[in-house]
Amino acid sequence: MQQENAEPGIGGVVVRVRQRADSQLLAETVTDLNGGYRFQALTAGSYRVEIEVPPDYISLSATSIPLDLTASASSGVASFGLQVPNAILGAVFVDLNGNTLRDAGEGGVTGATVRVSGESQDNSLTTDAAGEFLLINSPPGVYTVTVSSLAENGYLPSGLMTRTLYLPSSGASASALFTVLPADSILGNAAPGTELTLAAQPGTLRAATTSRTVRANNLGFFLFADVQEGDYQLSVTHPTGVRLLLRCA
Repeated sequence: MQQENAEPGIGGVVVRVRQRADSQLLAETVTDLNGGYRFQALTAGSYRVEIEVPPDYISLSATSIPLDLTASASSGVASFGLQVPNAILGAVFVDLNGNTLRDAGEGGVTGATVRVSGESQDNSLTTDAAGEFLLINSPPGVYTVTVSSLAENGYLPSGLMTRTLYLPSSGASASALFTVLPADSILGNAAPGTELTLAAQPGTLRAATTSRTVRANNLGFFLFADVQEGDYQLSVTHPTGVRLLLRCA
């Protein structure tokens, strides 16, 4: 069971780990916003990891998975697949590293309006505290999913805000992820590893940031968030040592 890029994790799922021999409960937790969980300080031995399937979901895998930890193993993995049948779901989130995937620490946009239309339906949804939306009991067919203007939420799109989804007749679900960035940002692309320093020009009004440095990630993406209005100088130091100066207004 493997999670694909466009498949959001499911938060709040109860996960337990037991001794396999006598089913003794050792620990219990719930998944985070991205569907992740962790049990620490387990010694070598034979265990069973199990989940509670939440209401409205069905399981695509076993809900109890045996797991063996050896003295040389640093960790073990037990993954579970859940699905809301006949559902259209997804999330609107802040893509801080520009890779279009929802990584740990990338929060959702609460209160965004999502319109789902198709197959004689037209539904308006609002994202929850995790930035997620869900429409259940949808008939099979082709749907258009659109995120409305995010200006009032303080964000700007960083990708397509309209997606076309196909919901098959097999009872499967379809999902879409929408990426945004804070509205007051300076962002762009540079060679991976490039160091960029943003500095307010002397005498600039309302520029609270005096100097800030970031490094372009392995995709070449960089972001300065929460930048106030003003004139700035961007100093770019390439990994080879070449240095450029740019002015941003």
